[in-house]
Amino acid sequence: MTRRSILALNAGSSSIKFALYDLASSQDLQLVSRGTLDLGDT
Repeated sequence: MTRRSILALNAGSSSIKFALYDLASSQDLQLVSRGTLDLGDT
């Protein structure tokens, strides 16, 4: 059985936010992981 997932990315000027969701069923999303990568001033 194959697991289906959704990866959501939001890239801003100084950070990248992400969230990973598992499609447990056709109507149910379950959050697996989320986070932020702060790029700061470069």
